[in-house]
Amino acid sequence: MRIFIITMDDPLITNKFIRKILKIRKSEIIGLAKAKGNRLKTFKKSKLEYLFCLFWILGPFIFIKNAIISLIFKIELFLLKQFNSYPSNSILYYCRLKTISSYEVSDVNSSSFLSILKDLNPDIIINQSQQILGKEIISIPKHGIINRHNSLLPKHRGRITPFWVLLNEDKETGVSIHYVNEGLDEGEILYQFSYLINGKNFNQIVETNYRIAPLAMLKALENIEKNKSYKAPIRKASNYNSTPLFEDLVRFLKIKYG
Repeated sequence: MRIFIITMDDPLITNKFIRKILKIRKSEIIGLAKAKGNRLKTFKKSKLEYLFCLFWILGPFIFIKNAIISLIFKIELFLLKQFNSYPSNSILYYCRLKTISSYEVSDVNSSSFLSILKDLNPDIIINQSQQILGKEIISIPKHGIINRHNSLLPKHRGRITPFWVLLNEDKETGVSIHYVNEGLDEGEILYQFSYLINGKNFNQIVETNYRIAPLAMLKALENIEKNKSYKAPIRKASNYNSTPLFEDLVRFLKIKYG
């Protein structure tokens, strides 16, 4: 199967997940595109308010640690680009190391990038970018585009899902691999891995999700190859959550600290 990957260059968690997919399915990877965008995109909401909420959701230590790692990464990326190189924790560095064709893309829906994809003729695209994919790019791969989502869809579509899982006081959560369509996290589910929360905090849920995400993605790819359908457990609740705001944080802290 000819696999193409679209992702952001995230040194904190996403790159580790993508590296595992690249390592295990390397012979089938025909290319990777690093798309513009990052986790701090707020879709026209206040970035300052979002950062304030993240400070308390992650906790001061993890927030500061992540901020330092991200800042160092950006500085290294800027400096090394002058020498046509990348930081060692960049997904583009890994692609170059493993001789995987890579691209840097500002807009994944641009005609120039669509032309590249059509020439490559992928069977499937794995998407982990922060950009909304248009109808034309979705139609290119033979088996469609698939995405990893940190909740048990259709519950908690949208962003920063472990936060909403805890705010909703759910008993279980997990990872969903689903087809991408023009809706937001609404495509057919290919595979789900669920587990009981059992007192896990936000950071522990994120860590668990990214530990099981490669297994879920590989299982979904296997299901596609074998034309095997997957029946997700029936979950009647379907909701969409966006970037947390101050009032959401207040409710979250009340639950967290009683």
